[in-house]
Amino acid sequence: PRAGGAGAAMDGYQEFLLTVRRDINCLSDGDRMVRRGAIIRLEKTLLSSGKTSDDFARRLFLEDLQKPLFRMFADQMEKCRELSMSMTSRLVDLVPLPDLDNVLPLLLAALLGRFRVVPFPESSEELRLEGLKLLSHLFALCKERLNPFAGDVIDAVAKALTDTCPDAKKECCEITRSIAAHFDGERISRAGSPLVAALLGNLRHQQWKVRRATLDSLGALLSLEAPMLEHMEEVLPNLAALLNDRTPGVRQTLAEVLERWLLRGLDFKEQRVGAFEDDGGP
Repeated sequence: PRAGGAGAAMDGYQEFLLTVRRDINCLSDGDRMVRRGAIIRLEKTLLSSGKTSDDFARRLFLEDLQKPLFRMFADQMEKCRELSMSMTSRLVDLVPLPDLDNVLPLLLAALLGRFRVVPFPESSEELRLEGLKLLSHLFALCKERLNPFAGDVIDAVAKALTDTCPDAKKECCEITRSIAAHFDGERISRAGSPLVAALLGNLRHQQWKVRRATLDSLGALLSLEAPMLEHMEEVLPNLAALLNDRTPGVRQTLAEVLERWLLRGLDFKEQRVGAFEDDGGP
């Protein structure tokens, strides 16, 4: 189609659209087996077969597919929920960041909705973990572009940290590190109390890898000035028990975190003293 110029390329896309239009419509069908068949065919056509160009897949996602695909995060059928998340994870890779900005409000509303109510609307432990991995993937792609959604993301992660699945807890800790890296410190401070409380609740988890990941993510979160000032008094008393943790790796992480906080705190203090002593004179 490329040989004929832009018009021919347009015709090629319109022809492609005709081949998938029925399956897109079937994603909203009342019969769950019809929905299941449609999403399986779409996944094969767009992604696993390798026959659809990235340009066509991207355009279809942006113009026609995203809304019905995100709705399927809450489908009755586990297979539909699984495929809708895995397809989304691959399709967002094809989208330029300025276009992804327009996708994020709907995508995050659908994704975070799977975690923001307890008990979780998502009954499958594996799919809750996949949802968290999709959120991690969005952080890797979008970074500070997620900042406008900080309150919603922080609330969802705080809830997701109560998941009994250890892998989900560890994934939440990775996301918390991303929150610390890419969100504005003041936003974290305002919305962060439930997140800090949920992390503190995991410091006594039976698995040492969960305790270490929790401690490390608290270390990153409270290395920002506003959260440090807001939450340090609440956090420090909870760390005493970890001084005698049975796992050396946890005790080592505790030492590293405390050192980081001391250095950051001294740095903040130096900046503040400097600002107070500057009387504006020559």
